[in-house]
Amino acid sequence: MSRPTAQSTKRFIANPYFILFVSVIAFSFAAILVRQSMNAGIQPIMISAGRLLISALVLTPLVWTRYRSQLLNVRRITLIGAILAGMFQGVHFISIAFSLEYTSVVMNQAIISTSPIFIALLEVFILKQRFTKWLYIGIAVTILGGILIAISSGNSTTAINPPLGNALALLAGILASFYIFAGRVNRRHISIMPYIWIVYLSGGITALIVAIVTGTQIFGYSADAYFWLAMTALVPQMIGHSSMNYVVGYIPATITTLATQIIVLTSGILAFILFQELPSGPEVLGITVTVTGVVMALIAQTWSGRKRKAKIIAAAGPIREAGEIGIGREDGLG
Repeated sequence: MSRPTAQSTKRFIANPYFILFVSVIAFSFAAILVRQSMNAGIQPIMISAGRLLISALVLTPLVWTRYRSQLLNVRRITLIGAILAGMFQGVHFISIAFSLEYTSVVMNQAIISTSPIFIALLEVFILKQRFTKWLYIGIAVTILGGILIAISSGNSTTAINPPLGNALALLAGILASFYIFAGRVNRRHISIMPYIWIVYLSGGITALIVAIVTGTQIFGYSADAYFWLAMTALVPQMIGHSSMNYVVGYIPATITTLATQIIVLTSGILAFILFQELPSGPEVLGITVTVTGVVMALIAQTWSGRKRKAKIIAAAGPIREAGEIGIGREDGLG
């Protein structure tokens, strides 16, 4: 009997495209559930701390029983990187929650969706990667969309202070790029479950420290408030993030990242249904231009990655062929 291939094994786990769909829907409820938690009386900082700490608590039995040896033997640099990623994520969630106090859900999600642009810039400046001109054109289009959003902020009728809320959303997008970039660097040395457990725990502790320092109420909320906080931890955090971490191993990164851009639309629809939030014409134009720029940059980034991979394979081909016929050996025995 032949052994099953990795590809055939993948088919029996779950349909990755269905899981991707579930992930997008779960993420679409993120801003909605955060807004509901705030409406129930929970402070933004405690929403961030609660969703991360609850998620870490739920994962603890699984991680400690199945990945204890990895946790006890994790490389110091990997542990530090995961903790830093968690700290970035903790402040990222705080920025999102405070942003939703001042701007609409759809504007919040549209601006946060620009995080791939900042990831690409980190790869250019830190990893010294080179991309095609279309990446930079996509970045320019995204910046133009940001300018249009900034100009249109004064026309909003559903937000208290759109410029401040949009600025906080931009900060959240930048912080998201930091913890995602850190994850790409560190994930090669540790399994996904213990990694996200460290990230969630350190992010939750970071947000809790901020809550203590700022004198934010930690306990004593209503049952309704705790319900919405638990839903925030369950739906976007546990289901959304866990599902996305699953599909990235089975679906090209371009498809998964482009799929997340749909969240701007789906969360906007939910916000209209639940909160009667309807963006103005100029806001819709700015959102459309921004998302278009991000999509252009993502596609350009993927093309560049494929070209780099093709060059590496082409360069390795002759060397591999020479090795197969005994040419180019460096042990002096040829």
